[in-house]
Amino acid sequence: MKRWGLDPKEKTIFLMVDVEENVVKSSRNIGMLRKLTQRSLNLFDVLNSNKMVLLLFRRWSF
Repeated sequence: MKRWGLDPKEKTIFLMVDVEENVVKSSRNIGMLRKLTQRSLNLFDVLNSNKMVLLLFRRWSF
């Protein structure tokens, strides 16, 4: 998160197309981080966060 200029103590939302298993596992220990998809996004989370990161790509597996 520091690489992207994000403070782990701030409320941060990662809005992703798909939440992959490795992202879920690696972000469990960051308490102020929420991982949302377009289906789980709601107005309260947006207004309650300090930062929002939009990840608008999908990894394709063949």
